[in-house]
Amino acid sequence: MIDEAHNPYRAPGATLEPAPAQGEGLPSPWSPAQFRKLLRIYSLLHWIGLGVFLVGTALYIGAVVLMISGMMRDGRGPDPDRVNEHLAGFLGMLLPGFIAMMAGFGMWIASVVIAAILGYRLWTLVQRPGLTTTPGQAVGFQFIPFFNFYWIFVAWRGLAVELRRRGAHAPVGLATAAGVLFILNCLPYLNVLAMLPFAIVVPFMVRGLVLGALPLLRRPA
Repeated sequence: MIDEAHNPYRAPGATLEPAPAQGEGLPSPWSPAQFRKLLRIYSLLHWIGLGVFLVGTALYIGAVVLMISGMMRDGRGPDPDRVNEHLAGFLGMLLPGFIAMMAGFGMWIASVVIAAILGYRLWTLVQRPGLTTTPGQAVGFQFIPFFNFYWIFVAWRGLAVELRRRGAHAPVGLATAAGVLFILNCLPYLNVLAMLPFAIVVPFMVRGLVLGALPLLRRPA
């Protein structure tokens, strides 16, 4: 279990009241089936979107390489006899690549919305006296520039800690890693290295948080 007294990422203003007894259950207006359905939609959007985006990126880069190398002759300049041929090949890769990148990005945006909904619902479940982080704050403050470098740990690691206080197997380590990768993903040059690991870690974190919370749920009478 997490030592809450020494946890620097606990939600601001949270008191150290005893956690609910294990097995007591968390009242929820949403059924486990509803959580699972949202999680499936999120996973499909994220992974398909990531795959489409990577394919589009590969096509886009291939088009640029073709333009640079294929149209050159012995390093002396464009080959007039093959300009139209290579230009057709360049556009044939560039346009599909751009369309795929935009489609993948759109699916990623949709997956972020679903993840925000899941985060809001999970924070709703763990609300307790003395916890000053509301579900709206947990989600909304992640979109405040620079402040979100700190808040990303409250929103996701803090949620994992709150779930663990109630006996859930929540992925605190993955939530911490996702926060670090998020910060690196916002920094020039480092984001090139952090982008793919971030895209891989986050869905596993979201899945772990949701599946960890499900055994604790009980529907109100």
